[in-house]
Amino acid sequence: MRHTRPRSALPLAALAAAALTLSACGADDAPEPAADADTREGELAGQRFTVAVQSAWPPIGFLDEDGELTGVALDVAAELSERLGIEFAFEKPAFADMIPGVQSGRYDFGLWGADVTAERLEIVDQLSWMVSGYYLQAPDGTDHRAGDDLSGICGLDVALVNGQTTEPALRAASEECAANGDPEIGILTFPDQPTAELAVESGRADLATVGSQSYAYASEQEPGAWRLASDMIEPHHNGMVFTRGDPVAPVIADALNAMIADGTYAAILERWNVTDSAVDEAILNPELP
Repeated sequence: MRHTRPRSALPLAALAAAALTLSACGADDAPEPAADADTREGELAGQRFTVAVQSAWPPIGFLDEDGELTGVALDVAAELSERLGIEFAFEKPAFADMIPGVQSGRYDFGLWGADVTAERLEIVDQLSWMVSGYYLQAPDGTDHRAGDDLSGICGLDVALVNGQTTEPALRAASEECAANGDPEIGILTFPDQPTAELAVESGRADLATVGSQSYAYASEQEPGAWRLASDMIEPHHNGMVFTRGDPVAPVIADALNAMIADGTYAAILERWNVTDSAVDEAILNPELP
């Protein structure tokens, strides 16, 4: 949790500025210009935020060989900390607990790549800072192939992370299998990506979903371990998560866009081999297709 003034409190300088603005409007009906990005960023200096991050979703957020958090989101956090003069305390909840934790106030915000969906935008604000999708993956040497409509996996068991947005698409495909007289798709959920993949490796499931970012990174780290068994499923924005109306969100957006403009953002994504996930602009609550 933040260890400075409450979110709803305005600094004295801001209150004074508001009073001046009202006075000016009374004189000539012309409002004062909005505070620029530098002013907004300065208001966060010295604050400490408790944020939820992923710890089992390489390369976005995961534990290295020494058990330390690392990944794209952690590098972005380090840059935000430097630019805004803020500190982060990282928490590592299960994926399905992240958004409820932000809503309840347990975490100030979620600094990870949650899929931006219409359902989530009804309950939280999301700051889009990457794009990605999902694939089905199978161990190298198997011949499973989903096909364009996923009909190729009727009767197979698929492992995925609990709360992942691939589940509705897989359930719809399973219903189509049944309608065509084929066996349904078995959908098995797990708390994180490693346990979902372990289910396949142990023979409990036939395939696992995998984020496009994770697959690109893992293919570089362990070439030949897995192969793609589908085209991309559910391409989408990835967004940080904030409570509705949190004034911190636009400040983080400004800082991210400054990182995009000066090349820092691109350098971080290149370091982790996820340049295909880059966006041209970080957008708060983006319009969805």
